[in-house]
Amino acid sequence: MSSYVYGKSATKLWELFKDNGEIKEAEKFLKSYYYFYKYKEIDTKEFVRFVKYYFDLKDDTLFEDWLELEN
Repeated sequence: MSSYVYGKSATKLWELFKDNGEIKEAEKFLKSYYYFYKYKEIDTKEFVRFVKYYFDLKDDTLFEDWLELEN
């Protein structure tokens, strides 16, 4: 079960990167995420907010079968 949970996150992020330039985009995203949240603790809601803003996502479709979102 745990490998599924942790593997799913990597898979979902990779899907996003594939749609937006693969390796270079992954590096840019991770660097931006790191510098923005360095030394901070964030929750799922903030992670989703950052990803949606960064990739200009209009809805929560990407996260529906991945994360539990509170409405």
